[in-house]
Amino acid sequence: DSPVVYSDRAGYSKQWHPACFVCAKCSEPLVDLIYFW
Repeated sequence: DSPVVYSDRAGYSKQWHPACFVCAKCSEPLVDLIYFW
């Protein structure tokens, strides 16, 4: 088991591993999900 994150905008059925949710340019994690959508 590993942790996942979700965004209210996408719905609870959309989940990601935190390590996969990163900036495409600088690879920094988008921990606050403010850049999503």
